[in-house]
Amino acid sequence: MGFETVFLSMLPSTLKCSTRTGHDNYGKPTFAASTTNYRCRVVQKAGFVRSADGETIAVTHVAWVRSTSAVSITVDDRI
Repeated sequence: MGFETVFLSMLPSTLKCSTRTGHDNYGKPTFAASTTNYRCRVVQKAGFVRSADGETIAVTHVAWVRSTSAVSITVDDRI
């Protein structure tokens, strides 16, 4: 059994991500129609993160995501 097979077995979940494309006439965010699926591992783990504007947010889960390309998921994307 190869390393990649063992590694992928530790990523049992799927994360769906839609990129934000802009805003509508009312200021509500709009997202791309296409959704990208990533293999991931989601673990329940309490903690804190900082938002883009510096606010501290309590979190209940952490996700480790496998990407096969040089793609970055930003705070503006819909997960």
